[in-house]
Amino acid sequence: MYSPVDVHCRFGNDARMPPTGRPAERRLAAVERALRVLDAFLRVRGDAGTTELSRLTGINASTVSRTLSTLVDAGYVEHVPDTGRYRLGTHLLALSNHVLAGLDLRVLARPHLEALEAEVGETATLSLPSDPDAITVDFVPSRETVASVARIGRASIAHATATGKVMLAFAGGFMIAVALCSVRMMKPFWTTKFWRTGT
Repeated sequence: MYSPVDVHCRFGNDARMPPTGRPAERRLAAVERALRVLDAFLRVRGDAGTTELSRLTGINASTVSRTLSTLVDAGYVEHVPDTGRYRLGTHLLALSNHVLAGLDLRVLARPHLEALEAEVGETATLSLPSDPDAITVDFVPSRETVASVARIGRASIAHATATGKVMLAFAGGFMIAVALCSVRMMKPFWTTKFWRTGT
């Protein structure tokens, strides 16, 4: 690896240091202060003033004021002219949407599925709400001799499966109404089956 002196001598002032494959160890104090100011908004309801943010972060008010000015200019914070206070800016929504778009739910959930299967010994499934049932997008099969069978893309009937019932417990009125309609449509079949078999 080149030393800073070697880089300057060989390539000039505009040369870039060869990549090391890991983040730099030195940190920028100004950036850390800006992040502390942004995080402070999580501890207040609604808008916040310079003095309040200074108290929450432990940064003097003049530095907070300059930091807010920079954040406003970049769209991370918005200034409210009527009150002189500040709120988080909409540019943060663009960043959060970009993060969410890059997340793979299956990758995030996989360790939890494996831990659940190891704890209870049953097949653990990951399902997403669909219309009207839940759809299996990943699963960890049970290691027991007798185990339930899961398949990617298989629907879990909302009113008749554990996954579906969990989904309905947190669903809105429309999804519950759809599930009730499907139950009413299948009721004659259930009645006949129960009368003939007793199961």
